[in-house]
Amino acid sequence: MVRIEEANLINFESQIISHLDQLNKRIERLNSDSRKMFGVIQGEKPCILIDLSHENCSYERLHQLREDIKSLYEDQLIHKQKLMLCSFGTNFDTLWDKPKPVSNANANDVMEWINSLQPSGSTNSIVSIKTNCHS
Repeated sequence: MVRIEEANLINFESQIISHLDQLNKRIERLNSDSRKMFGVIQGEKPCILIDLSHENCSYERLHQLREDIKSLYEDQLIHKQKLMLCSFGTNFDTLWDKPKPVSNANANDVMEWINSLQPSGSTNSIVSIKTNCHS
């Protein structure tokens, strides 16, 4: 027979409730804003590849894609050291030739680039990955 003192049981229950509360807050945070779509962006110098193929941007999806990328920038990417944004479809395009520091000065360039995104034929993932990996 195992005996558990009431004070220990109450303490254990309190700890369990506290941990569950922390987990619920984390789940809420991960299911909000850009984290719901993109997850948590790791690293201080991310390169974001955006698929602009007609398949991905058809049926009025381009507007939502632009809004999601803006949200990603405002929620997460703004806190990074450097950033590289690339788009691909039939063609491969980048905002800059090389990663640039994230700053207020570059924020306008980022938003203008996102707003200028247009569908670009079929998905050419291999070329985009090879180009990005060699940059």
